[in-house]
Amino acid sequence: RTPIAKLRLAIEMLTGPDDAALVDSMRRSTAELEAVTDQFLYYARQDNPADFIETDLNSIVLESLDRYRGGRDEPPSARPVRIKVGPPCSLALHPESISRALGNLIQNAQRYGGGSAEVVTDFRDGIATVSVLDRGPGIPPEEVEMLKKPFARGSASVGTSGTGLGLAIVERIAKAHQARFELLPREGGGLEARLQFERAAATSDPGFRVARDS
Repeated sequence: RTPIAKLRLAIEMLTGPDDAALVDSMRRSTAELEAVTDQFLYYARQDNPADFIETDLNSIVLESLDRYRGGRDEPPSARPVRIKVGPPCSLALHPESISRALGNLIQNAQRYGGGSAEVVTDFRDGIATVSVLDRGPGIPPEEVEMLKKPFARGSASVGTSGTGLGLAIVERIAKAHQARFELLPREGGGLEARLQFERAAATSDPGFRVARDS
């Protein structure tokens, strides 16, 4: 990250009145470079099971979406994210990784899914599910497994920026949590990106349920 920090400093030193357009362009390019570097570094890391904490999945999802909305992972557009939270359940999770997975899936939904995204959690029969849904063109069945591999780009990504690591990172996070990651056709059209965790346990507040826009 050090060369990027140096670039940022150099850009901020260009303060002449005739440099405004150039500085703005360079800031955008540097932000894109930083995002690409961040994806590479995150793909290379390995989650330590010792860092997993037993926590309510819904709480992690809600906190992740709050950070995603207002922090460095803020989406490039103001399109809303609809949240529907099901019954609470307890899982051993790595919060930062779950937040990263959700951020990647929401960005994909907004970039390729034709508009707003919806995040839905559910818990039944000992299985907890987090789904990110959109109403885009979906993914051809023959591309699904390929898109989970690093540096893969699908037919829908032609003409768009990206590293080809977003879904590969989600797949790696799912495996670290012994979860299943699926890309499925959504009923009525679109895509459902689903993370499914087994061996979940109910929490002490079975009435907790939230539905809201972020």
